[in-house]
Amino acid sequence: MVIAFLIILGVALLFLGRYVYLRGYLWPHYTYVVENGQATITRYYGRSKHVVIPEKLGGAPVTRIGDYAFVPNDPIYVFDVSWGARLTGSQKIVSLKIPDSVTAIGGSAFWGCSSLQDVDTPSRIISVDQDAFYGTPWLNTTTGQEFLNKFGSQNVGR
Repeated sequence: MVIAFLIILGVALLFLGRYVYLRGYLWPHYTYVVENGQATITRYYGRSKHVVIPEKLGGAPVTRIGDYAFVPNDPIYVFDVSWGARLTGSQKIVSLKIPDSVTAIGGSAFWGCSSLQDVDTPSRIISVDQDAFYGTPWLNTTTGQEFLNKFGSQNVGR
């Protein structure tokens, strides 16, 4: 009886999705706070190489990406049915689309996103805190340099 249950459970997991998430998060997952009708992303958990930040979270427009929101300092381990446990997270992000609703990016928000090469930033951004994109390859691109010139190397990071 127990063996039959385990076989059925294993088959179900294979058909419902390849991954079993040990932390219980659906991908991508954002933690956020809503204050005065505006959402601030406080943490990103995900595996995607191409991230599109949502316009709204909890029914409120996302207006700020918080300090350290995408920093891969909180490793997430997933159990991949076919390969076993492995480290995933924001260090694998290659491209990022920030919605037009965002006007502020917190300090070190994308620090350590060492694969980030393409960022679509809205023109409405008015505030970028210290080292927001520190160490990202995107800063070496034309658009990254323009962003760097607009907000300064201390704020954007180098």
